[in-house]
Amino acid sequence: MARPFRLQDIANVSIVYDERMNSFEEIIQNARKGDYTKIMFASVKQFVFANGCPSSDECISIIKDLRDKGVNIHFLDYSINSNCIEDDMKLGSLIGDAVYELYFKKNQ
Repeated sequence: MARPFRLQDIANVSIVYDERMNSFEEIIQNARKGDYTKIMFASVKQFVFANGCPSSDECISIIKDLRDKGVNIHFLDYSINSNCIEDDMKLGSLIGDAVYELYFKKNQ
């Protein structure tokens, strides 16, 4: 008799970030372990706010670390893939804007 299908049995699947389902930290840790090859965020702002990044450097280091492990982060709002090095400048600028907005929100 075949055992029941479990999502955990499939390696290297994509995941769409949804704060109601998984925490940001959990998804990043699982991606670092090799559970995912692609993580999709609705926006760059969602990525920054979910992480609570105090600086652009911290967000960018997460992206670079995952890139080195073969994990692509896709941002749907600007159709940016973290594996596309040509998008790094644009992504860095968008992250900077979102970090500034998060800082502003926290200090109002």
